Amino acid sequence: ENSTVTRTAAVGLYTGQAFTLKNVESSAPYLTAQSEVVEEGQAYRIIVTTVPPLPKGVLRGSIRITTDIPDNSSIGLTITGQVN
Repeated sequence: ENSTVTRTAAVGLYTGQAFTLKNVESSAPYLTAQSEVVEEGQAYRIIVTTVPPLPKGVLRGSIRITTDIPDNSSIGLTITGQVN
């Protein structure tokens, strides 16, 4: 498959504590991930995009988000999809 798909996820804390995203990385060569600031120190958007060519069948990967939050310095997102 040669088309791309982009999806987003929101990252924030319910406590209102300020934090910073340090890094966002993908475990799969067919996924890219980047972050955008929605509200500095409070809310961020993670943008995940597929990178063609995509293998047919079920796609699986993960996105690792590194923060400066002492108790949650690493957050994982599981990504799944289907290519027909």
